[in-house]
Amino acid sequence: MRGWEGARYGILAWYANPLFLLAVLLTMMRYFRAAGTLAGLAAVIALTSFAAPTLAEWFGTSATSFTFRAGFYVWLLGIVLLFAGLFGLLGKRFSGR
Repeated sequence: MRGWEGARYGILAWYANPLFLLAVLLTMMRYFRAAGTLAGLAAVIALTSFAAPTLAEWFGTSATSFTFRAGFYVWLLGIVLLFAGLFGLLGKRFSGR
C-alpha cells in the first residue's frame, strides 16, 4: 500500500504531507496564521499513525503490521516543529512583545 491509498483503509496519516507542504509555502509567504492552522492540522493527522491498526479495524479492514523507524520520527518531528514554531511566533505577535 502506498501512503495516499491509505484512506481506503482508514489510515489518513499520509495526508499530513500536502498540508505540511502548504504550511511551509504559506510560512515562506508570511501568512503565519493560515500556516499555523495547516501545520496544526497536519500534526494531528500525522499523529493518527499511532492509531492506524485501530482505525483500519473501524473501516472493516486490517492494516499490515509495521514498525516505526527513524525516518517516521524525523517526519513527525518536522511537522510538529513547524507547528510549534508558528504557534510560538503567533503567540509573541499577539501578546504585544
